[in-house]
Amino acid sequence: MELVKKQYRRVRQSKSAFQVGSFGLVGVINTVVDFAVFNVSTLALGVPVVPANIISTSVAQMGSFLMNRHLVFRHQKAKLQLRTVVNFLLVTMVGLYVIQGIVIYTLVHPLPLPGIAAISFLKSLGMENINHDAVIANVAKLIATVLSAVWNFVLYKKVVFGPKQQQ
Repeated sequence: MELVKKQYRRVRQSKSAFQVGSFGLVGVINTVVDFAVFNVSTLALGVPVVPANIISTSVAQMGSFLMNRHLVFRHQKAKLQLRTVVNFLLVTMVGLYVIQGIVIYTLVHPLPLPGIAAISFLKSLGMENINHDAVIANVAKLIATVLSAVWNFVLYKKVVFGPKQQQ
């Protein structure tokens, strides 16, 4: 019996490691899309940072749903359940629009300290001609992305694509 328990623990650990790794890969892909749309919106089109974030994250979340459903959490339901889509949208919207919006606004306007630190670092590397506003916005977005990624992973695993949703 003890051997069965050890084997079960190993399988669960390897499944969790796979999920974390594949979630990270999906996250990298979505983050590249997100940052590309964010920077085109803010730098080329002049969209303010919070609306630009809403646009960029909306584009990225479409691919996120499909990749997380099929690759990361291997959601086995043959038929897509409305409940799964609604849960995904609610969790993702809180992460992207509430958490990221608050963090980006805070780190761009009243507390741009991480961005200012990044500017100082880049200048110490000899990069004098950098767009300060772009650095501050991108550092804020990076921090917001990390925080919302943690939120998303935990709630995707427990709520959206969790074992109860597989039934």
